[in-house]
This record gives sequence, C-alpha cells and structure tokens, in this order.
Amino acid sequence: LTLRVAGPDGAGAVEATATVTGALDPCDAAAGEPFDPQGVGKGRLPNEIKPAEAIAACAKAVAEHPEIPRFTYQLGRAELAAGNVAVARAAFERAAARGHVRSLYGIGLLNVHSAFAGADKTRGFALLEEGAAKGDPFAMHALGKRLMSGDGIAVDVDRGFKLLVRAAEFGHTYAMNELGFHYKTGRVIPQDVRRALAYYRAAVEREDLYGFNNLALMLRDGVGVAPDAAQAYRLFLRAARGGHPDAPFNIALMFEKGVGVERDPKQAVQWYEFGVERGDPWSALRLAELSAGAGNAKPDEARAALFLMRAAGFGKGRPSEEARARLSELPAPAKRRAAAEIGEALKLGSATEGEKLLARAAKDRGIAWPKGIDELSVALAREAWLKGRPRFDLF
Repeated sequence: LTLRVAGPDGAGAVEATATVTGALDPCDAAAGEPFDPQGVGKGRLPNEIKPAEAIAACAKAVAEHPEIPRFTYQLGRAELAAGNVAVARAAFERAAARGHVRSLYGIGLLNVHSAFAGADKTRGFALLEEGAAKGDPFAMHALGKRLMSGDGIAVDVDRGFKLLVRAAEFGHTYAMNELGFHYKTGRVIPQDVRRALAYYRAAVEREDLYGFNNLALMLRDGVGVAPDAAQAYRLFLRAARGGHPDAPFNIALMFEKGVGVERDPKQAVQWYEFGVERGDPWSALRLAELSAGAGNAKPDEARAALFLMRAAGFGKGRPSEEARARLSELPAPAKRRAAAEIGEALKLGSATEGEKLLARAAKDRGIAWPKGIDELSVALAREAWLKGRPRFDLF
C-alpha cells in the first residue's frame, strides 16, 4: 500500500509504502470450518482436526477475544472432535446466542442425532431450518438429506433436492455425495449413474472421505465404470483412515469374500469390529450373523445378542430396526448374559450378579423387568456407545 501526500499545488509531496500481510489466528487454522458464512480461511474437515492442538488454540482465542463468537464455535468443533459432546454443545449454544449462524447447525445436528440426554429432535430440525434460511450450506445439507429420505421428518423430495443442490453449489462435499447417492440408486429421483459418478469424483477431488468411499463402491461393483477392485480397496482404505464410519465394513466384506484382496476371515472380523467401534450397525449385524450362523462350528448366541444390542443401540434406521427384530428371536438366557456384560462395562456392577444387576438397571431406567429385557439391553448398549465418545461430527 503506497500513500502520497502533497500540497494543493503538488509541491512537497511525501510518499510512504507499507506492506500488510494477513495472518490466520491459530484457532482459525486449527478448527475453522469450510464454508462458514462468518469464517475466514479454508477451514478443516472434521477428520482433519487435531483435537489437542485445536482445543488449546481456540481456548486461547476465546479468552483473548470473547466478543468473536466464531472462536467459541470453533472451540466447540475441537471439543466434538475429542468426543466431548457436552462441552461442545455448550460452546455451540454460547456462539449461537451471539449470532453465529453455523452454530445453529452444530446444535441442531446433536439434537437430531440424540447425542445427549434430553436431546430434542423437533428443536434440532427447527435449528437446521433456521440455519438453512440464513444461507448456511451445512444446514442445507443436513436438512435436505433428511427431507429426501424422511429420516425423522416428513418426506419432501422436491425441497430436499433443491437444498442439496444449493449446498453442492457452495462446494459442500457432503451434499455432492448425497446427490450422487440419489442419482445412483434412483429411489426418489430418476436414476442417472453418469451424474452420480460426476458428483463422487468432484468430492474425491476435494479430498472428501465420503467421496473416497462412494467412488470405491462404484469401482468395486462396476457401476457406470469398469470394475476395479484393487482401486476400490485403496479408496476404502483412504476413507477408513480419514474416519469414515462405514468404510471398515466395506473393507471387511472384501476380506471375507476375497474381492480385490486375498481372502482373510480373521482380517474381515477385525475390520467389522473396527466398524462397530465407529457406530456402524451393518458391521454389528454381520458379526452377530458370524457368531450365531449355521456355518459357525461353535455358535455363540450370547455374543450374537451382544452385537445385535449394539447395532440396535446405534439407532440408525433400517439396520437398527432389523437388529431389534433379530434380538427378539434369541433366547432370554443369551440376552441376559450379553446385557449383564454391557452393564459391567458401564460399571453398573459385576456381570456375575446377573439378574440382580439387570433388575436394578431396569428399575433405574423405568423399564419393566424381566419383560423388558430387549428394551433394557438396547438402552444399555446405547449408553455404553455414548460413553465411548463417538465422533458425531463424522456422521
């Protein structure tokens, strides 16, 4: 920047040159979010956040600049990446109260996911509506995908589609993936595999972990492209390493069936278990099948019940509903053993206490005992999962 000062006749001119270089606050660099309407910089996707570094940077920024709600929201993002849901939620609430638009999405999604005790899905959807109305592409995506599928809200395909397109136009990669899914399946909009591939590739170009997983599915199955199981496996690995909740299941299937890799049942089980840790009900369902299947030399109904309880406890649509149905068919003794094991993990008592432990847990939760064994076991499984501090920001 050059400034020139001179008198009326141009005499006595003086020039001064200064160079000004902008610098991101460390909090913006560590936990800023892409396409935040009130953000600065490129931002980081959830799987790119290094929790300890981001929490330290953003706590300092909030202390030094309490008047800037963006820093408070970003502190919440860092805490959520560390699995601290209650702390993250409180930060989102404070930032939203001070007018930070993206915080509406943060609070809304935690409510929609029932990520904490007393979560209110109605309030969650209302906050997503408010965020979308204020031009936030993240809120548009979160609301649009649920309108398309009827996940917790009345189906409105036309409006949901329009919201996803708007979010994708902003560059939101999750919306690109969602549109790719609908064009691939053709369930609620006309099928167009070419467009599905285009959206997935656009997401991959932006290093999006969902794009890695979705393009890998197309390559594995040869949908719209020549089958390439080896490349699919490499993309699944990139997605899994980035934190994708479902990629471990897809890798496990490849090892179980010997597709793109050498068949290895033990590796398959390890990847299924990895998927369960991330809250994937399909992985839990498959482990339940392997535990109690007819081909198993030593069927273990208690182990099968344990994985069905976990799948149902994740509360994710059709697979969780299927897990509940299968759980109801298992014998009560197997379910009691599995539920007691979960209770022990929650430090409710020793699994050897059996009936006493479960009766006490049921009473504390207002569940009829022993009639409500399924209800109790699923509730305990969900409590155990939440205690493990899952990454809701990756769902």
